[in-house]
Amino acid sequence: MMKVLLIGDYPPPYGGISVHVQQLAAFLRKHGAECIVLDIEPGTDSKPGAIRVSGPLGFLWTLIRFSWRGYVSHIHTNGHNFKSWLAIAVTAWVGFLFGRRNIATLHSGLMPDYAAGGGFGRRGL
Repeated sequence: MMKVLLIGDYPPPYGGISVHVQQLAAFLRKHGAECIVLDIEPGTDSKPGAIRVSGPLGFLWTLIRFSWRGYVSHIHTNGHNFKSWLAIAVTAWVGFLFGRRNIATLHSGLMPDYAAGGGFGRRGL
């Protein structure tokens, strides 16, 4: 059985990324996957259908715990700020440690401008 940890905003509030994550979770579950949603929307309470963590260490610990249990992490973020890329890097690093392939979906038309506007590191994206 496929096991997926979806990471991203989860409604409410309703928006592009949160609705996408909600619909993808429903699709995966309908087709037999074990799917857990990690809601990373800042400043919101826990929501039905998703789990929450507090702070960067909680995020890291959740990634480690689910990767160890055989989950593939699929992060959904905007990609137009440092925090998005840090979350992608941490997700990839934890997956690498456990031999898991991970997926990153970038939901932003602003990402190319963000990457082009920085130094060598950002332009290398």
